[in-house]
Amino acid sequence: MTAGAIPDFLESRARQGRDRVFVTTGSKHVTYGEMESLAAQVAMGLAGMGIRPGDRIAIAALNGLEWLGLFFGAALLGAPVVTLNPRYREREPDYMLNQSGAPMVVCQARAGEFDFVEFLEKFRPKIPTVEHFVFIGGEGFSASMTFDELVEARAGEMGSGQAFQEQRSMAAREPHRPAAILYTSGTTGQPKGAVLTHKSMLASAKAQASHLGWDEQTSVIMALPLNHVGGITCGVLSVLVAGGQLVMLPAFSPAEMMAQAGLYRPNVIAGVPTMYVMPLEAWRQEPRDTSWRDRRAAGERGLRGGSILADARDDCRVLRRGWVAFNWRRS
Repeated sequence: MTAGAIPDFLESRARQGRDRVFVTTGSKHVTYGEMESLAAQVAMGLAGMGIRPGDRIAIAALNGLEWLGLFFGAALLGAPVVTLNPRYREREPDYMLNQSGAPMVVCQARAGEFDFVEFLEKFRPKIPTVEHFVFIGGEGFSASMTFDELVEARAGEMGSGQAFQEQRSMAAREPHRPAAILYTSGTTGQPKGAVLTHKSMLASAKAQASHLGWDEQTSVIMALPLNHVGGITCGVLSVLVAGGQLVMLPAFSPAEMMAQAGLYRPNVIAGVPTMYVMPLEAWRQEPRDTSWRDRRAAGERGLRGGSILADARDDCRVLRRGWVAFNWRRS
């Protein structure tokens, strides 16, 4: 496949197998065709709200279909997403939203006990560039909207159809356009926004899929956060370019990871070393059916000195420090 931008890959996969499942989260199964349609709806909604190619859209949310819909829809429109950790509170959003100049924030209504609606309503004076607030999973404050309302907005209501077509043409799907902006942790100074283009993200995804031999038979389970390259590039886009299936958890939970793995029986578990050790420790304490397991892998660190995965080192394919993949084949 020689497509040069992220939407090209999604549309190509949809043409090849519109009814093939792309993403499973919880009990929801979304096909390549359905994801393509969701991306188009989101793009039209964004265009109708005045988002133009090059505008930055910040998102602070757990892994979910809304996150992916926004990412692919924004890419279709030519608007890069600014990925924020939903655990951020005041200091990080203050700096990152003002520094990026994002005119829109898409956010979880609640994350655990934290009420983002209340927080952002009070926080608005500190982020004057943000004109639009969209909330996932709940109602927002006055003048905000829900993600469902964004998706369901019709061309006749918002003029989004014409705006989308005009701006989509402007975007021209250039591979060198920014697709995402990820901020560094800022441990030695202010966080820095790393601009990732369509071309760079797809190059990494294709290299990983090729290195691990992923194809349309590959099924990956993942709890890596989408606001990190481990989730969006090494997980989502690598599965996309391979044409496989992704089972995605909202956040990491050892028990839920193993429950979903037992239910969907993936042949790849994506994560970092701790994400392997914790579930397998639980397995050792409470044995489960592992007849479908063929190969285990973990990172270079954490496997020495009696680790329960130490005997798996010979089967390990380490992509780079800190990110690895299980290869577990179904029986």
